[in-house]
Amino acid sequence: MQLRRSHTNASRSIKIGVACHCLDCQRRTGAPFGVAAFYPADAVAISGTSKEFTRDAASGGRVHTYFCPDCGSTIYWKADNRPALIGVAVGALADPKYPAPIRSVFEQSKHNWVQIDGAVEHFQQSSVAKIQTVTLGWELSRLTPCVVSVDDCQRSI
Repeated sequence: MQLRRSHTNASRSIKIGVACHCLDCQRRTGAPFGVAAFYPADAVAISGTSKEFTRDAASGGRVHTYFCPDCGSTIYWKADNRPALIGVAVGALADPKYPAPIRSVFEQSKHNWVQIDGAVEHFQQSSVAKIQTVTLGWELSRLTPCVVSVDDCQRSI
């Protein structure tokens, strides 16, 4: 699948990449964990038609997931307890050179054969408080906007 971004360096401007091992992300992705890039909400332009699924989050609040109505791929999501951020599914960006996550969360439900190495912070549960603290310190003027178009989603299976 292909999604358009307004600038080719958008992936380098992300400050928070997260690997999430919660059971909801495992179900959402069909994989042992999901990987997200979190952008400030005002740095993401959403276009096109999407379908929404809302669920209770393990970290509290509700998560609103938006997916392509044609192929069913998750494109982005918003969490009630993080209104200033939008999570974009890294796999939906179709960029194999995308930077590795800097956080691994909900490791209490991580598959024991999964290893997330490198300069990564590890959390048994959520890192919401940590993410909100880091977000306040971002230099938003340096971030490249992310443009996500659901209409550009194309099945490549």
